[in-house]
Amino acid sequence: MRINKSDFSIYSTAFGIFFLLQYAFREFLLPVFPFMPSSSSNMTALGLVGTFAVMAMTVVAPMVIWESKRLRLRLVYFAAAVIMGWGGIAFSLVYPQYYLSTPWVVASLILCAVTAVSLIQALIYGGIKSLALLPLILLQLIAMYQYAVNVATEYMLIPYPNPSSYLVYPMMYLLIIGALSLLAMSIWVKPRRSVLIGYAIGAIFGALVAVPMYQLLAYNRFMQSIMGEVVAMGLGILAPPSYLPMLSIVMGIYVFSFVVMLARSLSGEPIIGFYALAALIFIGTAFAVHALSIYFIAAMTAAAALANSSKAWPRQGIQANDSPADAVGE
Repeated sequence: MRINKSDFSIYSTAFGIFFLLQYAFREFLLPVFPFMPSSSSNMTALGLVGTFAVMAMTVVAPMVIWESKRLRLRLVYFAAAVIMGWGGIAFSLVYPQYYLSTPWVVASLILCAVTAVSLIQALIYGGIKSLALLPLILLQLIAMYQYAVNVATEYMLIPYPNPSSYLVYPMMYLLIIGALSLLAMSIWVKPRRSVLIGYAIGAIFGALVAVPMYQLLAYNRFMQSIMGEVVAMGLGILAPPSYLPMLSIVMGIYVFSFVVMLARSLSGEPIIGFYALAALIFIGTAFAVHALSIYFIAAMTAAAALANSSKAWPRQGIQANDSPADAVGE
């Protein structure tokens, strides 16, 4: 099966690669730097890789949205990504504390609402094909709801009950189900060389993420209690300490699935929206207001890629020389 060129470009590929780098070397490693068995100089170098990836994602994301030409509200998403992404970079050069200003907080809430619309649109466009991604979309919507509540209660001082304690286990279960559904989508393919290479690379990256964390947390209750707070601040996932060893395995599964989907897309399969949507799992933190704009933009970009490729599937995703059975198989 061949993918239509309008659904696959250097921008969408770069978006996936930069997201993986920022997740591995900044969003995941940055909170756990003090607990990693390595020198501080090595950790600093990896952190710089993640920071560069965040900046690169900010540049590339609007291009991916602009290419989603079959998507309604494309111009709205593009404008939001440019203003909040590129604008945030520009503001940081002249006013480093811009993210604490009232106009920026209000703009971030608007961006959060626009991102929620893009997620719902992706779910509608995807139809039955997007049901496997429903846990991930619900997880992201819950995380954005928590962000809006945190802004209302902590920044605007509006008296409103914080629902975080009631959402711990629902978010954990959605995370587990979402990771397993992502894994199923990544391996549901005929075996061939490019896919096997993706399996190998994905297994290496997944193990590098999961194994050290699991060994650190499996039999150490003290570290579980500490890392529970670290995971909440770094990943936006509220997890009971006893669940953290399992969470490390889930994160390894997520990284493996993401790499395999990226490899399949590079080999020419029309799943660019699916691997892009993988970016929705761990971007729901409400503890770093200055960084939230790029995470919302990443979710919006992923949703736009999914909706665009899903809408194109019946007309252009399957070439004339491909049978429906081949399409399902691949």
